[in-house]
Amino acid sequence: MLPIQLFPLFSAIGCLARPLIPFGEIHSPFTPTLRRVSQFPLGTWVENIAVRPNGHLLITLTSAPEIYEIDPFSVTSANDTRPAFSFDGYSNVTGLTEIETDIFVTCVDGRYVWKLDFSMGNTPQASLVTMIPDAQLLNGVATLNSAKGIVVIADSSGGCIWRVDINTGEYEVILKDGTMHPEPILGLNLGINGLKVLGNTIYYTNTPKQLFCRVQVDPISARATGPIDVISDTIEADDFAITSSGVAYLATIYQNAITKVPPAGRSEIVTASLNSSSIRNPTSAAFGRTMVDANVLYISSGGGPINGSFVEGGAVAYTPPGELGSTRCAADNCCVWEYIQRDLVTLFQTPNGTCSRLALSAVRLGFHDAGSWPTESTFGGADGSLLLSSEEISRAENNGLREVRSKALEILDNYSPYGVGAADLVQFMHNVATVVCPLGPRILTLIGRSDTQRANPPGLVPGDNATDGQYLIELFRNKTFNPRDLAALVGAHTVGQQYFVDPSRAGQSLDSSPGVWDVRFYRDFSLANPPHDVFRLPSDEALSRTDGTSSRFEAFTVSLHPPPN
Repeated sequence: MLPIQLFPLFSAIGCLARPLIPFGEIHSPFTPTLRRVSQFPLGTWVENIAVRPNGHLLITLTSAPEIYEIDPFSVTSANDTRPAFSFDGYSNVTGLTEIETDIFVTCVDGRYVWKLDFSMGNTPQASLVTMIPDAQLLNGVATLNSAKGIVVIADSSGGCIWRVDINTGEYEVILKDGTMHPEPILGLNLGINGLKVLGNTIYYTNTPKQLFCRVQVDPISARATGPIDVISDTIEADDFAITSSGVAYLATIYQNAITKVPPAGRSEIVTASLNSSSIRNPTSAAFGRTMVDANVLYISSGGGPINGSFVEGGAVAYTPPGELGSTRCAADNCCVWEYIQRDLVTLFQTPNGTCSRLALSAVRLGFHDAGSWPTESTFGGADGSLLLSSEEISRAENNGLREVRSKALEILDNYSPYGVGAADLVQFMHNVATVVCPLGPRILTLIGRSDTQRANPPGLVPGDNATDGQYLIELFRNKTFNPRDLAALVGAHTVGQQYFVDPSRAGQSLDSSPGVWDVRFYRDFSLANPPHDVFRLPSDEALSRTDGTSSRFEAFTVSLHPPPN
């Protein structure tokens, strides 16, 4: 759509994003909440989204001839948005599609087709592909044949689809149908709008006619090879995202909602509603492309009567009520922890979106502080003693934790004046590190623990060289873990590395998907020999062979999440 209102909103729904978000099946969003990531000034209209291979988002504006780049993984809002390219002398930019790796095609001023090549760096090489004098309003664009350089473009006012050869600049109308024809709507003459290609099928919306349609086409000529199929005639959608199985997520612009439409056409609203202020006038959508955000749906929006912003889903949005140390911040239990979280994400997240070695250590630190406790004990467990007791940190089972402990003590020094204690900090670090690692689950975080400098009793946290599986089962049963719980617990080793069990193999991962929360740890144990560069801890070997836990290893093996569909 061209601008109708002047308040942009970006949002993302889904189950996997940074930070503090739940994991779900890829490309299957459930009832989500929204989180702001970046904000645009009033008077800006965000129109369309494409995702670069590095996960950064390219967004087009119709309120200016500009494309912006957003880093959705940035830990600071000040650094996540930058101008990517400006079409000087023009007025607006609409659709955007990737034609080759990191090379995009976009529509400018309704008649011009441009190519932007980001493959050599963040400053794209721009070239005009063609100008179509008979076009009226080039809008949605999609790649039909990357190898041949063929894109298809919706002409919203012309009521047709153009085929454009990016290599030669040749163009022609290849589809014109009543389902594409324009009608007046809010002072504009619009018809076919959003457009995507899946295989040899073109999907498109017609906003005023409330149509969502598809048609099979030849992959080179783009001519229709079958009839046009109306999937739905009740959704007033702009643009949309579509999964490889044909499930579409439509930006239903005037219902302030995202509508899920499976191939059979039975639609359901997955977020927001007519009177919702969460998503005002959504205009387009795109799924993330990295391991970190593969099931995050990014949404652009007209914004309605709220400030323009970019929102990322899976987490409840939270903004500190005041600066650290202010009266308003002190009165809010979550405020100081938001500032700590920002520091931790900087420490725990690498530039490519994976989790750092410090993050892996923080996961282990939280367990070792909490796990040094038996049911008969009158003290200990999640009490901060691993930070505050020099005796406890010196034990062999805590090898490798000194670096993260030192960092935790630095953070404690910085934030203890604001009421932060060691016990709460250790578990908070554990939780943030868990979520920062790709596919990490959302975790409810509680505060209010009591600190102690008293070392917990020795022998309650097993060493990695433990080889008696039954001993391990009984040790954890005395912490209220049954064998199934224990088998699930050691699955945390899926993000682990070893440094001290065999120093000659220091740094080797404990499963074949390093730093990712999945169940490949268990799958690797179903193999006679571990994969190359995968290290098996003796304690894990023991549990994989012991009655009570071995069956759970097998069960978790077949629980591998399927690939995206």
